[in-house]
Formats: sequence, C-alpha cells, structure tokens
Amino acid sequence: MEEKVCPQGAEQELTAAELGVEGEERAGEEQGLSRGETQAQGGEGSPTQPEGLVETGEEKGTEGDKKEDELARLKQALEEQQAEKEEYLRLLQRTRADFDNYRRRIERERRDFINRANERLFLELLPVLDNLERALQIEGEASAAAIREGVELIYRQFLAVLMKEGVTPIEARGKPFDPELHEAVLQVEDPAVEAGTVVEEVQKGYMLHGRVLRPSMVKVAKG
Repeated sequence: MEEKVCPQGAEQELTAAELGVEGEERAGEEQGLSRGETQAQGGEGSPTQPEGLVETGEEKGTEGDKKEDELARLKQALEEQQAEKEEYLRLLQRTRADFDNYRRRIERERRDFINRANERLFLELLPVLDNLERALQIEGEASAAAIREGVELIYRQFLAVLMKEGVTPIEARGKPFDPELHEAVLQVEDPAVEAGTVVEEVQKGYMLHGRVLRPSMVKVAKG
C-alpha cells in the first residue's frame, strides 16, 4: 500500500480544525454547566419564597391580634367609665332627694316652732284680755282712782308678758338723741337742757332681744 504524505501546511490546518471542534465542544459543555448551575441555584432558592410569605402572614396575624386586644381593652375601659358615670348619676339623684327631704323637714319644723311659740304667747296674753273684760263688766259708777288702778294693773300685766318674750321699752326722756333708737318728730326750745336732748316722748319705742322693734317718737331740744 502506498502511504500518503500530507503536506506540512495541511497538517497544521487539520490540527487547527480539530482544535476548533474541541473548543466548541468545551464551550458547549461550559455553557451547559452554567445553565445547570443556574437551574440548581434557582431550584435551591425557590423553597425560600414560601418561607418569606409564611413569615409575612405571621407578622400580619400578630399585628391583627394586637389591634383586637387594644380594641377589647378600649371597649372594656369605655364600659367601666359608663358604669362609673351611671353610679355618679345615681349618687347625685340620691343626694338631691335627700337634700329635698331635709329642706322640707326643716321648713316643717320651723313652722311648727313658730306655731308653738305663737301658741305660748297667746296663752300668756289671754289673762290680760280676761282683765279687760272684767273691767268692762263693772256696773255703776267707779271712781277715777279705781279705774286708774285697774288700767295700771292690766298695763303691768301686759308689759310683763312682753318682757318675758324679750320685749323691753326704750328709755328716751332726758337721754341724748340717738338716731338708732329715736325718731325725732319735732325740735323745741328748752333752755333747761342741752341741745340734742330728748325732752318729750310722744310714742314709746321697744326692743326685741337687743334689736330695735320700734323706735321711740320723740321731741328734741334745739341747739
């Protein structure tokens, strides 16, 4: 058999062609490896996404529970305040009712006290009225002295009743004029006394428990 001899340049071309094929195969293998790694990485990362979703759901659930707890707490506080307000209202109503009852009781006791005081005063005045009736029933002509004596008796009796109740006469004649106790009805000339002195008592004044019940009507000396 006859052996073919390739020229040197052809051998070099063949070697380059072979190298090109081998390079393409190696590049393809590298590309395939890269795609596999990418797919592997994608496969490994895919389970993590649901994990993240689960965590987000748990966070939302926790926030919802917190809001529900806060709402329940506020609702309970509102109910407690409402109950407290109603209790204060009932207490105010009871206090008002108690005060109204107290006011009515005090008013009733005051009227009863006045009625009892008036009753006692009238009982003490009745004997004076009895003596006046007896004086009117005297038949015949009585002397002026007897009449005067009877009137003085009735006067002293009546004055005693008034003084027992705290009524006292105001002393005016010969006293310096006092506008708190006296009321001047006239000024007169009287050289025997100092100016401003009460020289005559027109109407007697009286005091009740230290207060002026009625001022004395008087005549006062001029200056």
